[in-house]
Amino acid sequence: MPRHTEAALREQGGKRDWSAGSSSLSPGDCSTGRSGYQQRARHGRIGGEVWHKTVRASAHMLRAPRAWAMDVSDLDVAERCGVRLIHVLDLEQLRHYWVTPATVRAQGFRFERKHGPQVGLTLDHWAASRKDAESASVPERCTESEPPVVQGRLPW
Repeated sequence: MPRHTEAALREQGGKRDWSAGSSSLSPGDCSTGRSGYQQRARHGRIGGEVWHKTVRASAHMLRAPRAWAMDVSDLDVAERCGVRLIHVLDLEQLRHYWVTPATVRAQGFRFERKHGPQVGLTLDHWAASRKDAESASVPERCTESEPPVVQGRLPW
């Protein structure tokens, strides 16, 4: 096996990086979507309700503005698979970055720089821990301005 392939496998935890159209899925990837076809994020891996992406800041972080970016198609797949959190691990600084897909959609910016449509999110929107990211997200619940019966609970 060529040296660059071995390094890529080590960086991804031993998993092969199959092309987006491949029917081979790694364990933990979302295998079927609402329409029943197989899918997976091209960059990173989906494990349960978290999309994990391993990067190197010197090569992958946007410089202006300073932000992490992801393919829009990967974000779409992650959301269809039920991902509630996105986790980026910078291998150079050994820093963890956490955010919810809802935050990326609400606060992110779209761009395209020769790699297809992407969405970027500036560093100030990322949390340093999973717990912080979960608490920073806005829960998708009914508002108290509606009567309790409309909210689906009994008024007592």
